[in-house]
Amino acid sequence: MRRLVRRGAWERFGTGGPAGCVRRIADAVGVVTHADAIVLARASTTSAERLTTTPVFVLSSP
Repeated sequence: MRRLVRRGAWERFGTGGPAGCVRRIADAVGVVTHADAIVLARASTTSAERLTTTPVFVLSSP
């Protein structure tokens, strides 16, 4: 298991709104290619799943 933290994403949630936060997370996830799955750990990041371009399976909260 490897943890990827997108620095500044949560701060963007407060200052730039949820869309800015989600976009930063989707961009970070989009570069991951060598993984069995990606898990988005916060319910507030669920919409990032739809924006990713990675071929890796992405799991998120409902």
